[in-house]
Amino acid sequence: MDEKTPRYSVAVDLGTTTIALSLVCTRSKKVVVREFTENPQRRWGSDVISRLSAIEGEPSLLKTMQEVTVSACQSAMDRAFKRAGINRGCISAIHCAGNPVMEHIFLGISPLSIARVPYRPAFRKAKRLTAGELGFDLPAHVVVYTFPLVSGFVGGDAVASLFAIREKEAHILVDIGTNSEIILSFHRGIYATSAPAGSVFEGGQISCGMQPLRGAIDGVEVTEDSVRLHTIGDVAPRGITGSALAEAIAGLIEHGIIDRTGRIKDPEEIPTNLAVRVKRIGGKNAFCVFRGAGYELFITQDDVRAFQLAKASIRAGTEVLLERAGVEKRQVERVYVTGSFGVRLSAGVLTTTGIVDSGFRERIEFFEEGALRGVEHSLMEEDAIERIEALADRIKYVPLSGTRAFEREFPGEINF
Repeated sequence: MDEKTPRYSVAVDLGTTTIALSLVCTRSKKVVVREFTENPQRRWGSDVISRLSAIEGEPSLLKTMQEVTVSACQSAMDRAFKRAGINRGCISAIHCAGNPVMEHIFLGISPLSIARVPYRPAFRKAKRLTAGELGFDLPAHVVVYTFPLVSGFVGGDAVASLFAIREKEAHILVDIGTNSEIILSFHRGIYATSAPAGSVFEGGQISCGMQPLRGAIDGVEVTEDSVRLHTIGDVAPRGITGSALAEAIAGLIEHGIIDRTGRIKDPEEIPTNLAVRVKRIGGKNAFCVFRGAGYELFITQDDVRAFQLAKASIRAGTEVLLERAGVEKRQVERVYVTGSFGVRLSAGVLTTTGIVDSGFRERIEFFEEGALRGVEHSLMEEDAIERIEALADRIKYVPLSGTRAFEREFPGEINF
């Protein structure tokens, strides 16, 4: 290959649900194509806790999970190469970022230490291996670089997102998911934590919750007398996604169906036509979002309570970081929201439901594909690796579990 041959590298965001991949031209410093594929680990569970349990029960699954993950990345790369009209010999490097469990599995390193007290990863520093060592069908010179981790619950994906933001003023980054990473960055330091939100935001723990697949409700608009829905594939609803649940709850709060404590009101307390949608299920009120031929879909009181606990965890985690850093809310210039759940919502939904403090409403900025963008930048910029590793070293991890500050803040954040 001569000097005039374009050189390319690959950026990978190892998401728990979706693997996102970019082909980057290292000469032009541009993204050529992007590819997305389902993470094949989903057959062992939709969340990292399920996958950790699977490996704990059958340790040989670690190798299988690693192999199918590499295979999925290889297939996505091959599609990207075809679209760009290049061959595998043009690739010089692969950079990857993911949450701690995803990076461990990708590297074939047992992640079980993350599941046990004191919940530490087997490694924190960045890793460099050859593509062949990981099982890729690529030239021997290709090096695979994985982003450094912060803790057992704050991973390379969070570091990548923070690297991509480049904000100089005080700001908060919130990646909303099962383990929601929160990072507060300001001139005196960087503090990070992980708020255990459960699987509500992924559609889990919800009576009619489901993944964003065909038939899932992914949009809800509540008016004074009706509920308008949008489903994936424009077909009859089969369930509701976590983001649509948040939209529905925000609408029900705004129209007086749910009070500030989270209680779904009785029909006689509701002066609009929405009252006819409230029914008793298992001795508790539930709100009907859809009536079909022979079936109905409800948001139950237990669904609302599960959502409240999840959002309270994130809010309390944010408050703990602000207190720990000695930063006042008025000093925060931006709140960046990322993650597949967060970017589907509006600032109004985030603040009405209390996931984000209402005082930040005008300062919210959505940061789609934040981790992937950070990995892309690592392939385009001079001295990027050194700066990324220095950034990760600066981040101070603040655990929430069992701390007095979190236990003090959490109960006060449950109400809407």
